[in-house]
Amino acid sequence: MTPSLATWLLLGMMYPFFYAAHAGEMTSFDETTALMLAIFFDGAGGA
Repeated sequence: MTPSLATWLLLGMMYPFFYAAHAGEMTSFDETTALMLAIFFDGAGGA
């Protein structure tokens, strides 16, 4: 996987969570970010 592709995949995962209209639905910015990065780097089984 190229760094460019990995960047776009991560940004695509992040967009729905950090879009301003959805900010109220997120329980914790830090928890959401940590979970998303764990899933991206370790896979859903590791999160």
